[in-house]
Amino acid sequence: MWGLRFWEDIAVPGELELLRTPPPTPNQRAQRGLFTKLLSAQYAELQGYLESRCLAHFLEAYDIPKHDLSEALHDLYLMNISPATLFPDLNGAARQANISFQELRSSASFHQRVEKPMMAKHGLLK
Repeated sequence: MWGLRFWEDIAVPGELELLRTPPPTPNQRAQRGLFTKLLSAQYAELQGYLESRCLAHFLEAYDIPKHDLSEALHDLYLMNISPATLFPDLNGAARQANISFQELRSSASFHQRVEKPMMAKHGLLK
């Protein structure tokens, strides 16, 4: 994940700008992301551009270790950030349903109440 701090301190009209137009898609509106426009002939990416201006400290990168992923997703869910809220369409609803089903399926009670009886009914238990 990337974060950009103190936008007013680094913007240069005609060179590095914050796009202030409304996001064109429902997903972009739901995600509330901000977009930058870099018009540098020398730099094609923001990190190198900011480094050249000695402003790289305004750009923050966050790496979430794989072993913390479950906890991070749970924290986001508590903040009402989920596939259903980030992608307010059928795709987002399907992603959320799949995650919810996987969480439910991983619980022991689901296995005892639903999976085991279904498997027995269809002769799949040994």
